Amino acid sequence: MKSIRNWGYFICLGMMVTGCIDLYTPQVATSATGYLVVDGVFNPGVGTTTTIKLSRTVPLDGSPEQAFVGGATVKVEGDDGSSYDYIDSGNGQYQNAGNNADPTKKYRLNIIVDQTQYVSDYVTVKLTPEIDSVHWTVANDQVEILVDTHDPSNSTRYYLWNYEETWRYHSAWRSTYKYVNGAIVPRDLSDDTYDCYMSAVNDHVNITSTSHLGSDVVHNYQIRNLPLESERLVALYSVLVSQYALTEDAFLYWQQVKNNSENLGTIFSPLPSQVISNIHSLNNANEPVVGYFMASTVKQKRKFISVNDIPFRVHTTYYQNCTADTLYPQYIPTWTGFNSYLIIEPEFKGIAFIGYSISTPECIDCTYHGGTTVKPSFFP
Repeated sequence: MKSIRNWGYFICLGMMVTGCIDLYTPQVATSATGYLVVDGVFNPGVGTTTTIKLSRTVPLDGSPEQAFVGGATVKVEGDDGSSYDYIDSGNGQYQNAGNNADPTKKYRLNIIVDQTQYVSDYVTVKLTPEIDSVHWTVANDQVEILVDTHDPSNSTRYYLWNYEETWRYHSAWRSTYKYVNGAIVPRDLSDDTYDCYMSAVNDHVNITSTSHLGSDVVHNYQIRNLPLESERLVALYSVLVSQYALTEDAFLYWQQVKNNSENLGTIFSPLPSQVISNIHSLNNANEPVVGYFMASTVKQKRKFISVNDIPFRVHTTYYQNCTADTLYPQYIPTWTGFNSYLIIEPEFKGIAFIGYSISTPECIDCTYHGGTTVKPSFFP
């Protein structure tokens, strides 16, 4: 859930006539922090891992990483007496590796943390229809990623999508040689640092409703757009789309979250409001809890976009200012820069060997920018 940082409403009376003269800094209360935040969906199904995330609200200038909640007891309980435990996997994430829960029953979330117990209302399980397609188009120098789906029974009506992006990027140069024990030797392919992979999850709310339509059909819903210059498109990009069916109450919750986190910033924007929740503290009925417990099956579909499939652009990368230098042979025995430079490849003038091209690790080792050289199993 995004922190709401745009609180400056109506900051200048008559601004449409005279404009603002003095900057107004609102006095935001800092005491309303530490409330439990719950994010997750219970997905009944054998072999399906589901995750519940727990954190605490933080001040506007706080770090989200400091808000993770560990050491909690988390389980989902059915109205038939069944119970499914979630294991603490770190960083505030609790996982259930799969269950045989009956999708016709109702379920609630039960959390115990810091000697306080929180439970949700019982919710029904929504059955999610298949994703018809995930496709993309180019418009206004953006790659737009779109989703189509439909429910022939006209019973879904409310949809939510999450996505996980994974992309391959590469460093400025491939290092084909390295310095080992006083000698320059060829670098093994297993030691290659040219190609890296990085992942990210969506950070905004993707929801829509077909309740106003005659048919339960979603066509060309845009869940993501990327500038053509994005480094995520420099080689090969993957997006895994997860689709959930919502109850009307869950949709209203996510609609409120979307309004509070994404549609603020002008005098005509909706005022921020306390988000509704179906999770409650049993120790203190007046304690706010942020989050909404849902139960839904999930449908997924993956799409790849290759740099060869999009219009040519010079991509904005980490390596715009990288430069290479030459290490001449006569300096190799006494050179002390092997700790701060990596070797790219031999250099020649005509057919004559003149030395090795070198550059800094930041320009040659792609892991310096947060990625990993381990290729994901789903990447070609």
